[in-house]
Amino acid sequence: MTMPRQESSPSDEISSDPATDLEIRLLSDCFINRALRKADGNILGDRIIKVTFKNALQPSAIEVIRKQILSFNPCISHYRIEEAPRAFYLPGSLTIKSMYQNLIQKHLIEGLDYSLYQKQLQKMNIKFTSLGSDVCPSCFSYKQHRHTRINRNCIKCQEYTAHTNFYRQARFYYHIDRKKKQSSTDAYLTADLQKFLLLPVLANHTQIAARTKRLICFNQTFVPLGRATMAVPNVCILWHEGEAGRGDSEIASAFIEGLKSYNGIEHITLWLDNHAGQNKNWTLYNAMAHIINTNIVSLKKLTLKYLTPSHTFMTANPVHAAIERKIRISSNLEVFQDLENIISKSGRNTHVRSLKYTNFYKWEKRPPIDERTANSDHLTTARVIQFVRGESKIYWKTDFTAEKFHCSEFLLKHRGARARKGILGAVLTQPRGINLVKREEIITKLGYLMRKRSFKFWTNISAKIGIVNLAVADDD
Repeated sequence: MTMPRQESSPSDEISSDPATDLEIRLLSDCFINRALRKADGNILGDRIIKVTFKNALQPSAIEVIRKQILSFNPCISHYRIEEAPRAFYLPGSLTIKSMYQNLIQKHLIEGLDYSLYQKQLQKMNIKFTSLGSDVCPSCFSYKQHRHTRINRNCIKCQEYTAHTNFYRQARFYYHIDRKKKQSSTDAYLTADLQKFLLLPVLANHTQIAARTKRLICFNQTFVPLGRATMAVPNVCILWHEGEAGRGDSEIASAFIEGLKSYNGIEHITLWLDNHAGQNKNWTLYNAMAHIINTNIVSLKKLTLKYLTPSHTFMTANPVHAAIERKIRISSNLEVFQDLENIISKSGRNTHVRSLKYTNFYKWEKRPPIDERTANSDHLTTARVIQFVRGESKIYWKTDFTAEKFHCSEFLLKHRGARARKGILGAVLTQPRGINLVKREEIITKLGYLMRKRSFKFWTNISAKIGIVNLAVADDD
């Protein structure tokens, strides 16, 4: 029996193959949309149908939305752009709702609603600096896979099985270390670079501040696996882009300052995420091999352990969340000292150390070893790295369960002798500086909203023409 046709306007019609007898009548929009979402490729039965939505946005409207979103100056993450080239972040002080309301107040865009605006943010891969906002690509890829159970003959299933084994093993040994007692000689820590922090923060003028290119600040945080104490506190190493950038040499220098804060401890175990540009590179290993052979620290053994990418939740994350929460509920943070104060008050036993350009060393990016060892790739799969005082070797394991370490010569003899004398290398001779245009923009757009005494910081900060904007690029 054929159902009678229902009169409809051209914009409401669903065009189907002429050979089809199927007719749709008296179905709610909700039911149709649900059926289409479940269908792969918008297939209903055996026929492909095309749907024209009333709220489809015109290219000109999409361009207006894109420009409005970009006006809030999204930044790349705390990693170097080569590590996360497609993701951009907005500060936690902004919300999608406030951005959407700002748009509709200034532009009348037909068919635009909140959900479409949210989808445009997703298409541009713009996120907010909130914890847990990143999804593991390996796990996500598997969930999109056709197999509901692990198939041993499937390459995708095999890759996922290996991935899960790695992150579960790392998490198991992480919890073992977490149960160990911190002491005056042994410390178990996590270390992570917080997602970017921006200055100034103006609580009552969030929209104006967000539309201004602001000063990028960095926080390399060291946090005990257990509760922070006076002997083993939380340590936040702070600096801003006017002093130095976020390259591997700067990160390695921040690690040295962090280790110096735990002077008196003989064995430190650091749990890190697995990003090569930040925590797993020759520059960092070069710095660690030097520092352990100096009298600057009392370390006898330094062990680096790596979590699996995208499964890196650690004790540093709640500390970062507490800092973000403290910033969100605070009044204005106008200068760098305000940020120092707010971080020091974010939790008990939290120590803050701010760095000047003279604290940053010019570490070599290539390994200080022979070419044959440098070209080997065994360290790329390493799960554990270790350095020992008085030795010029690097030790590593590719599996947490391995009983013995592999080892190789690392420091050349003359460099090991220099390290034992406390000579780490050349330091920066001048501050990096920020772009002159950025400094003038901050003073012009936001200066009248700040206290007069804050002007000294902004006028004295080093500024140069042609400095790279670290919000969207990296220094060479």
